Amino acid sequence: MTSIRATARFVRDHRRASAALAHAAEQEVGLLLRRMAQDPATWRRHYDRVQGVAGGAIIELELGGGPRLFVHCGEQLTLVRMGEHDLTQRIRDLDLHHDLATAGPAPEAFQRPVFPPPARGFERAVLPHERTVEWLFFLGPAQLDVAARIEDHIIEDWLNDKPSAHLIIGGPGTGKTVVLLWLMKRLAASSPATRDEFDVRLALSTEMQHFVTNAVDWDLDSILGIHATGRDLLLVDDPPTFADVEAAVRRVAAREARSCVIALDPFQLGTTISDRLLTELERTFGVERHVLQECYRQRRHLGESVAGLLEPAFRRQRDTKMHDLVERLSRQLTFPTEGGVVSHASSWTEVLKSAAGWAGKLWRFAPAVLLVVDDAVDIDEELEPLRRLIGSEAIHIAKLSDATTLRGLEYQHAVIVLSERTSRHLSAVDEADAATLQQYRLIRIPLTRPRDSITYLVVA
Repeated sequence: MTSIRATARFVRDHRRASAALAHAAEQEVGLLLRRMAQDPATWRRHYDRVQGVAGGAIIELELGGGPRLFVHCGEQLTLVRMGEHDLTQRIRDLDLHHDLATAGPAPEAFQRPVFPPPARGFERAVLPHERTVEWLFFLGPAQLDVAARIEDHIIEDWLNDKPSAHLIIGGPGTGKTVVLLWLMKRLAASSPATRDEFDVRLALSTEMQHFVTNAVDWDLDSILGIHATGRDLLLVDDPPTFADVEAAVRRVAAREARSCVIALDPFQLGTTISDRLLTELERTFGVERHVLQECYRQRRHLGESVAGLLEPAFRRQRDTKMHDLVERLSRQLTFPTEGGVVSHASSWTEVLKSAAGWAGKLWRFAPAVLLVVDDAVDIDEELEPLRRLIGSEAIHIAKLSDATTLRGLEYQHAVIVLSERTSRHLSAVDEADAATLQQYRLIRIPLTRPRDSITYLVVA
């Protein structure tokens, strides 16, 4: 996070402020950070200085018509006071040296992520099952418990001729898709794991279909598509909108299918939902909710680093009354798998050095390395040495603008190549700016795809 401090007086002012004034202060500080990152030479011209105090180091932010917020611009930004316009005179009477010396971290709402995040973590030996196709179907204890419970409930409801609908809700890496694949293996007549006569239908993205079929050599064509009537079980992975969720549940309620299991990440839906909307769906149609909060498919240092970057998007979602979901899917997310490496490369040569350590340790059932390239960056000439080092078949290259095609896919390592402009833009994200927030949601997808490491390269 960008280091922002606040005096004790400011913390008290912010706590006592109305919701509207507090929000205005948070937005103006976000705008200040954005201007500093994007225009470091001239950002000060947007603000008045308080004359005769701290050598002109205190600037004045307008919070609507009359209220003001005062910021000390030293080695760190320190939020000094906020309040009505007449506060300007009182700033001159403060014991500013004492207030600055005793300042602490600013309230959480004012913190902004530094992008790329700091390097951290360590490499951990890859376990045998993590390099084979069995990793596709490997469930942690919490995921196995949810999968087995859903299977038991579905079979019991079938025997009693009752419709049943289940929602699996979780963030990236919590095993939502793996639970669906496990249920498919257990219940689908076309699966090599069973010969039971259950008519199971699957809805996957095109990219996820290719990932699964290439890995396990299954012909999924016979079970793809959920729109025909008379099916036993509909498995829906990562629906694009909440309307698609409702449509699947309504098909079960109308007895067009006997059961459905829908896996979704609320923060990747094309439309925003609220706790109330979700609760109404569950109450109206008897949908059972299963929340996964263990991100076992991404190592701890990697996952915690990425989770810290996503706070602006979560703040915006809190404005839409997703309080319960935000709390459970962000604040209470855990990373039980040790290890994970976040590193910075200053040149393509350093990327190749990292890749040299991956050689001979990559899985072969699917591309193991994700290379995401900013649309403003051209690295075509640098790719050939990487291909020679680890093999062309081990690399999946995607433009940042195509990040949505990566949902649900998994890799061992990721290299994220960004322009300086994009990096500055993401470091000064303002959740009130829809365009920036959309870019933040976009970058979230590739950052949550690798299991073992992320290497960031920022280029001119």
